[in-house]
Amino acid sequence: MSKFTQVQREFIARMGPRLNNIDPPTTKMQLLIDQTVEEILEVDRASSNNAGQGMLDLTLRFFYRPPPPTQFKDMEDFLLCRHEDAAIPHVLGCTKFSINSSVDLESPRLARYVRLVKDHISVANDLASWEKEKKAFDAGKVLYMINAVHVVKNLFRLASDGAAVAMTQAFQLQIEVEIDAEIERLVAENKLNAEEWRFIDASIYTMSGNVFVSTVMSRRIQFNMDNIIPRFCL
Repeated sequence: MSKFTQVQREFIARMGPRLNNIDPPTTKMQLLIDQTVEEILEVDRASSNNAGQGMLDLTLRFFYRPPPPTQFKDMEDFLLCRHEDAAIPHVLGCTKFSINSSVDLESPRLARYVRLVKDHISVANDLASWEKEKKAFDAGKVLYMINAVHVVKNLFRLASDGAAVAMTQAFQLQIEVEIDAEIERLVAENKLNAEEWRFIDASIYTMSGNVFVSTVMSRRIQFNMDNIIPRFCL
C-alpha cells in the first residue's frame, strides 16, 4: 500500500462520524486530523448549524466517488460526473463553512444558480489544467483523461486541440452569462433570504478565486511524497 493511500485511509477513517470505534491517536497525523475535526464540529455547536459536519460529509463523499467513465454521451453527462470528480460539492461545502452559514445547498430556490457555479468551477479548472494533462496523457503517465477540452473535442469531432480550447472557452463565457442572468432573475423575484444571498456573494468569490488560482498556479506539481508524508506519520 502506497504512503498516499495510507494517508487517505487515515483521513477517511477519522473524518467519519465520531463513534467509539475510532482508536486514540498514535501519530502526529492522526492527532492533527482529530484536532481539526473537533474544532470544525465545535464551530457547529457554537453556531447551532451543521456547516462543518456538512463539509466533512462532502469530503468523504469525494473519497467514495466511483471512478469516472472514459466516454460521455454529451456535455451534461460529462459535467454531472466532473462535478463529483473535481470535488465541487466539497468546494461549496467549504464555502458554506467559511462564512459559517446555515444555507441549504439543496434548496430549490438556489438549484439553478448552484448548478451553474458547479459548471463554471469545473470548466475553468479544466481549461487551466488542459495543457499539462494532455502532455501527461500523451506521455503515457496517466491512463485516461477527464477534461472538458478533451470531451468537447471528441463530442464535436473538432480537428485540432486549439479549436477545442476555443470552444471550451466560449462555453465558459456562456456559463458566466447565464450566471449573471440567474442572479438578475433572483433579484427580481426577491424570494431569497439573507443567508442565501450571503452564500451567493461568497460563491462568487469562490469562482473568482478558482479562476485566479487556476491561472497563476503551477498545475499538477510533482511532489516527492516520500519526503513529505513521513513527517506526519511518525
